[in-house]
Formats: sequence, C-alpha cells, structure tokens
Amino acid sequence: MLNSVFAFAGNETSIDKQLLEAFQKAEIQADTESVDSDSETADESKEQKMLTGSMSKKEIMKLKKKAMLYREWTESPLYEHHGKVRAIELTLFPVEIHCAVGYATLIRVPFDIFKAVYGSTDNFSVSILPDRRTVRIFPLKPFQASNIVILEKSDKDVPRTVSVFIKETLSKEDADYMVFFITPGKYASLTKENLIEIIEQGQSNDPVMELVRHIECQEGVLPLIRKCALKNPDYHLYMLQGFWICDSPFCDFKATVSDMDTTIIGAFKPPKACTLGKKGGNSEECYTLP
Repeated sequence: MLNSVFAFAGNETSIDKQLLEAFQKAEIQADTESVDSDSETADESKEQKMLTGSMSKKEIMKLKKKAMLYREWTESPLYEHHGKVRAIELTLFPVEIHCAVGYATLIRVPFDIFKAVYGSTDNFSVSILPDRRTVRIFPLKPFQASNIVILEKSDKDVPRTVSVFIKETLSKEDADYMVFFITPGKYASLTKENLIEIIEQGQSNDPVMELVRHIECQEGVLPLIRKCALKNPDYHLYMLQGFWICDSPFCDFKATVSDMDTTIIGAFKPPKACTLGKKGGNSEECYTLP
C-alpha cells in the first residue's frame, strides 16, 4: 500500500491537490494489482472500471520518488551547501536552470535589463535587482516549472534576449546559485595583466574567468615557483625564480618582475626540450618547462 509512503503529506497544506489526487489514483492501482490471480476473471469488469484513468507503474514510481523527496525536504532544515555556479555563453535556445525551495538563484546577463517576463507568478517569485543586470528567482512550491525571458533595454530593432527554463527539483545540491551569461569568446584571449594576475596569485579575481577557463594552479620546485593550466583554449603559465630567456616558438608570452627577481612565461603547448636559458649564464643553466 502506498498509504504508508504518502501518509506524511496529509498535514502539509502546501502540497498541490493535483499531486494528492495522483497519490490516490496510484493507491487504487496498487490495490488493484495486488488482487489474487484466481479472482481476476471473476472481478474483471470491476477491475477494468477501477483502472479507468489510473496510472502506469512508471508513473507510480515517479510519484513515489517525488513524495520521498518532499518528505526529506519537510523533515530536514535548510543548510549551507556549495550549490552550483555556472557560466554559459549567450544562446538563442532556452537554458535549463534548477532551483530549490528555500534558496535563491541569481541570473546575471551582460546587458541592461528592460523586463523579465515569466510564466508562473504563483509558483515563482522573480525580480530584477537594482544593478539592472541580475534577475533573482525564489521558487515558492516544490516540483514546479516555468520559463523566463529576459529582455535587453536597447533601441535596437532586435534587442538581445536570454531564455531560461526554471525547474524546482527539491535538490539543494543540484540547485544553481549563480548563472552567468557571457558574450561568446569573451575570455578566449586574455590580456597581459590577466595572465600576470593569474600566475602571481594562483587564481583570477574574476570569478567568471575562473569558470570559463577552468584555471588550475600548483606550486613547483625551484626554480619553478608556480605553474597554471587554463582551458578553452589550452594555455600554460609558469613563474620561475630568476631571469630566464625563452627562444622556443612555443613561448608566446614573457614578463619579468624586477622587484621579485622572477620571470613569467606563457605557452600554448609546453616545450618538450630545454628551452629556457638563464640571462648571463652558460649552457649548464638550462631549464625544461614541466
């Protein structure tokens, strides 16, 4: 019987009536399927009547899963978790975003917002923050979904738009905390200042750049002080103690920091041979980038 599974929902006023009705239908079908096979022929007409408009086993299991999630949500308090922070290039197609009751989701776009149009005012609270570039979403009920179209404030004939499909999943860990929409290709090429900042600090001060370029840094063994790997596209940064010269065509970026006695090298592909020579040194003072 599904009564034991869904009994907790009896005192919850926030759960949809439609969901409760579905539970009842599922119970009817579960009872029907438990009838002994010897009595199925005798009660065939009655069973067919009971099954009219009932649900498949797949639908029953889906409802059962929702009910278990709902019970877990009602019995467990809100708690701190990492959530998800994503960066997505602007696209004409809708992007799915997950929310969780009790948590806010923020969408940031690279243009001033004229209006955010959404489909369900009863199930979601949607507002534009004072910066006019961020939309805040609060889901009000579990298991609900809707869409939001964010319109650019512009005099252009065809202003830019961002279209998202928002879905409440009751999963705190799966909820999106922040979703950044960025101009395609914005972080493909980095400035000299960007590269120096990344290798000196072991990270970028721009969280979106961190997301897009997947920056990973680790400390080295002298003369290597630190190395960083970037994605989209692949790129490698090195900081070395002392002043070094790189004659390899792989080294497309170089900077020196005089007050720190260090050299910064950037390369799309790590050289396979010894390519660094120490300024004023001899051939023995040679270093191969790892």
